[in-house]
Amino acid sequence: MDLLYHESIYLEDMKHMTQERGHATAKEAASIAAQAEVGQLLLGHFSSRYKYKDLSPFITAAQTVFPRVVLTIEGETFYLGTSKK
Repeated sequence: MDLLYHESIYLEDMKHMTQERGHATAKEAASIAAQAEVGQLLLGHFSSRYKYKDLSPFITAAQTVFPRVVLTIEGETFYLGTSKK
């Protein structure tokens, strides 16, 4: 399965900040994943303003464009392929 890791520092309400700083929203990242026709989107690099908040709005926003979304949380491990080593 092809996958794309894409930063999504803000949600749509802060889109003006992404344009100023060269970043993307979750929805913009999902649009790129859809255009690339990948199998999975991994979202990460969230603004510190969301550090202690519920990050599920990132999944919700991205899934309006691309259905297979996973959040990457600092410290978590992702295994690619068929076996863990």
